[in-house]
Amino acid sequence: MRKNALKFLVLTLLGIMIYSCQNENDLITQVEEPINLNEQDGLKKMILGKKLENPYSVENMKKALNNLNNLNHLQKEKEQVII
Repeated sequence: MRKNALKFLVLTLLGIMIYSCQNENDLITQVEEPINLNEQDGLKKMILGKKLENPYSVENMKKALNNLNNLNHLQKEKEQVII
């Protein structure tokens, strides 16, 4: 059993070493043609809508905190009225 495991380990390591020693050029079979950035490719420019406000800005976070504080304050007032 140990001899079989040792043979398997040696064969696996040998296979990994052979595969890793391959030249990188041998692995690449597709040759890409160079891109000419000066040519017009016929694509239209993308038209974007209006720029939106950043929802995570400090000003927006302060507004959200104030809204939450106001809601908590109103909720406490309602609880006091009910009691």
